Amino acid sequence: GRMLHDGGYSADGTTCLERAGALAPRNGEYWYNLGLAGFRAGLLARAVEALERSAELQPGNAAAWGALGLAQQQSGALDQSEASLRKALDLNPRLLSAAHNLAVTLRKLDRAEDALAIIDKAMQSGLSAPVTKTLRAHLLGELGRFDEAVQSYQALLAEPPGSIDAQETLARLLPQLGRGDEAMSAYDDALQRAPTKCDRGFRPLHPQH
Repeated sequence: GRMLHDGGYSADGTTCLERAGALAPRNGEYWYNLGLAGFRAGLLARAVEALERSAELQPGNAAAWGALGLAQQQSGALDQSEASLRKALDLNPRLLSAAHNLAVTLRKLDRAEDALAIIDKAMQSGLSAPVTKTLRAHLLGELGRFDEAVQSYQALLAEPPGSIDAQETLARLLPQLGRGDEAMSAYDDALQRAPTKCDRGFRPLHPQH
């Protein structure tokens, strides 16, 4: 089952892992692998159920709690996601994927300041993925810290290969700083990078109140 899952055959992997789980119902690793296979197959309810069982059987396994938190986030159970991801970080503060996912959950809960604090702490610990830097720039913009957001987007876009998400958001942010000419240039760049992925009109960002 794990081999099928890792090879991209998530549905087949889920079926095999379910059979394995029936043979060893108290094996937390089986439930963990079943949850990952279910997640990859888009079976979120099944993934959450399996990962809850895994975390119950392996309460000290940070990865199990982290995976559970992500599955809960994707299924819309945001309060539970926050609790699971915080548990993962309590067990392993250097599980940086859990830190990123916790920030995403907090942002979905309209808690941008808390999300930014999590991101900043994780980046001090070595988290440097472009997707995390983009998230941080988004949060700065949502908090009304526009100059810092622009600097963050520009720094991110200076790194290869450059994020279309960051480029387009920068284009929407610049007009609020009275930098319309730069905004048009940034948007043109976004269209050149991925013409089918950009909105055809500007949607200004608004800070949280």
